[in-house]
Amino acid sequence: MALTVPFPATRPGILSSLIDHLFIIRALVLRNVRVKTRRSPIGLALEFFLPTLSCVAHYVIFWATKKQMPPGTSLEQFIWAAFAVWLTFSHIYHTLEKQVISKAPPIPGITTMHVRLAHCVWNVTSKALFLYVSVGLMMLFGDDIRLPNIPLTALILMLAAILGFGLGLTIDGICRIVPAFEPVFHVLSYVLFITTGIYFSAVNMPAVFTKIFLYNPLLHLVEYERHAFNAGYPINFVSLSYPVAVGAGLLLLGLLLNRHLRYVRGHH
Repeated sequence: MALTVPFPATRPGILSSLIDHLFIIRALVLRNVRVKTRRSPIGLALEFFLPTLSCVAHYVIFWATKKQMPPGTSLEQFIWAAFAVWLTFSHIYHTLEKQVISKAPPIPGITTMHVRLAHCVWNVTSKALFLYVSVGLMMLFGDDIRLPNIPLTALILMLAAILGFGLGLTIDGICRIVPAFEPVFHVLSYVLFITTGIYFSAVNMPAVFTKIFLYNPLLHLVEYERHAFNAGYPINFVSLSYPVAVGAGLLLLGLLLNRHLRYVRGHH
């Protein structure tokens, strides 16, 4: 499929260069949507069906096992908040970590980083749509649930995306330099999933486990997203400053590794 990048003629200056990059990313996002739709009539619907299936499956399991919820929190709030954060992070992280996006389209001016950023933008957008549309449908059918706080949710999903992008870039760079580390990072994905907070809350976990699991910045985001659903949900164990710091560090390290690898390739 031909890609048309609808940005104006190149103009000098940092601002105009940034605008040009944004036009490229926008064009790539729209191209990916068209590709998904053209390959199959349900291609785009699967983007929302699979997260919904994961949430519903966990709802049934938790309901059947009579899982105890923190005071004032429903099963739906508990599950949908956690999966919105985890899926935003994991879909970006796994794409970069597994090097699914290894090459940019053979079009002048479009780089691998453009493709990666377009993937990141689409994932944040699609997961936000999944969250609000599915919760809206639950409300429409009489479920006692409220839409999560929009500004707080936007911040949380962006932080989850930055964590996924930074960690994915970092792991991709490390594995390209030292391929022997690749199996270790596959295990890391499972550790992150288990400690993210999908199956527990920092509120009702034993203190010894809470201290360990809170090293996972995603747990902080999950707890805050549950707070976005319910302003009474306790967040005294977590902080947004921690995932901000970790995300910034991983992003900086990943970009430095990416720059180093491009420099090395350019001198061979």
